[in-house]
Amino acid sequence: MGLLDKIKQAATETNSNLKDFFYTKDGDKKRIRMLCEIDDGFEVIMHSSYEKKINVPCQKQFGRQCPYCTETGIEDLKNKTQYVFPIFNQSDSSQQILMAIAYKEFSPVMPLITEYTINEQTTFCDRDYIIMHTGKGMSKTITVRGQKPCRLEQKITPWTKAEIMKKIDKAYPYKVNIDIQADEDDMPF
Repeated sequence: MGLLDKIKQAATETNSNLKDFFYTKDGDKKRIRMLCEIDDGFEVIMHSSYEKKINVPCQKQFGRQCPYCTETGIEDLKNKTQYVFPIFNQSDSSQQILMAIAYKEFSPVMPLITEYTINEQTTFCDRDYIIMHTGKGMSKTITVRGQKPCRLEQKITPWTKAEIMKKIDKAYPYKVNIDIQADEDDMPF
């Protein structure tokens, strides 16, 4: 296999690992259905460093040692809480993972919560949500509007937390230059 083939294969593998995640870009208008209640979503801690190009889940969540939880000497290393929900993306006709930080303008999480709260809903799953993305970078805005639910053409069995965590682990591979011994035990859930 030549270098060109290896590059193409690596790009394909990277894209296929992210296909299960919900993303929007400028001009997108997507219709989704939440597949769990707010309290049935969960948090994932991500370690990130812009300077070192780090964006990985804390390995403790997978039952492994995590060198980013100790002193690393990386000045801009941050911990960010991502909120995770299984959804059905009706625009793409596929189950996906909505994983985002709770920023008001830059993420769908807070607009979804606001829409849920304003309408005094008793369930998060009884309607569709239209997510609109306008702008780029720091001028990006995500808005959400609740809609009457469309009929789903198929029965959806939401992924479990364990299934979602396996997808997160695969999509955000852990690679580090810090020499540690990482156990590959089963996940603790």
